[in-house]
Amino acid sequence: MLRQLRRTWEDYGRRDPFFGVLSDPAKHGGRWSREEFFASGVAHIESLMRSLGDARVAVPRGACLDFGCGVGRLTQALCRHFERVTGVDVAASMIRRARAFNQHGDRCTYVVNQTADLSRFDDGAFAVVHSCIVLQHMAPDLASAYLREFFRVVAPGGLVVFQLPSAPRRADESPAAFALPDQDYRATLTLAGGMPAFSAGTRATVSVRVQNAGRSVWPETTPTGHAGRIVLGNHWLAPDGSVRVRDDGRAPLPRALWPGDAVEIPIVLTPPDAPGDYVLEFDLVQELLTWFGDKGSGTLRVPVSVSGLSAEALAKADARPPALGTRVHEGDERMPNADRLVPDPGAARIASLFGSLLARLRGPAPPFEMHATPRETVEALIARSGGRLVRAIEDDACGPGWRSFTYICTRV
Repeated sequence: MLRQLRRTWEDYGRRDPFFGVLSDPAKHGGRWSREEFFASGVAHIESLMRSLGDARVAVPRGACLDFGCGVGRLTQALCRHFERVTGVDVAASMIRRARAFNQHGDRCTYVVNQTADLSRFDDGAFAVVHSCIVLQHMAPDLASAYLREFFRVVAPGGLVVFQLPSAPRRADESPAAFALPDQDYRATLTLAGGMPAFSAGTRATVSVRVQNAGRSVWPETTPTGHAGRIVLGNHWLAPDGSVRVRDDGRAPLPRALWPGDAVEIPIVLTPPDAPGDYVLEFDLVQELLTWFGDKGSGTLRVPVSVSGLSAEALAKADARPPALGTRVHEGDERMPNADRLVPDPGAARIASLFGSLLARLRGPAPPFEMHATPRETVEALIARSGGRLVRAIEDDACGPGWRSFTYICTRV
């Protein structure tokens, strides 16, 4: 079972590593840009950190293990929050690429692990263990073995955060069951107060007045608690309208909204790290279904300026690497492999042609296996492994066909 898993991910690591890690059908065949791919990891981890804050979880800042790291999409983002991060993966081809993409020097290490345990790591070696979009691709027995190991290698009082699908959605749980008629995805959005002063990387709260301009009632929640729920969200755009940070904040409706009804919703925003001029765009989203703006509803766009990092964020910024795509030179101690990460156009064309030839020789990519573990089974395993479940948050990590949860746990 483990050998087959290794063969599958070795193949993706050689053939199409970004798609193997984040399987957006629109990005198949090498269509992920490196900057966009790693930026999605930053957005994911920032959202996770907000969720941990909302759950009032104390996050230790020592050593972190990122299990199933692939090429380091989330590992690199985790380095913003922890002193040291270790990425571990079954595929050597993924780890080779992850090491080449590393921008955090010795603070970030990558390890190949091809055993059904984590015996290479000592008991209590990490303050935090993290895993996302990984365990679902292995049979439940193997996933359970790794989960037990998570609680062994994390220190007492440490944090274990992992994601797993619970079951396929029934037809009445599918997001499509909660879809509105297209003409009812209509909202009127206005500012409900003044705008705060935005500092790079520092959270701020804005209140938005939301009015239901359609003809359907917007429920406060749905039977699933997530799929089909209507919430307020936002994006950060450049002045020319291009997206700089997609899908930043989330704020639920405080109550059901009837047609014509309106409510003020406070939403917590995290400005981009780079100071400058932006356009802050607010929109409603029906979870796992659609943004209202994509259905023709008007969004609220507000030009704003983001100043330099606050004193609170400066300490983190000093340890961060330059933004992906920034050209840096040998001798920059924050990015020792920088020169060989700057792409050469000629070499890229040759690599593309060579990759196309290899793809023809290898044949079709192996399928993604999907395995679900019922939530009650996961919760029992957490308890047996010496953990305590703090919160299970329904997520959309597996797409609309699956119920999936992010489990936030501590080791007792």
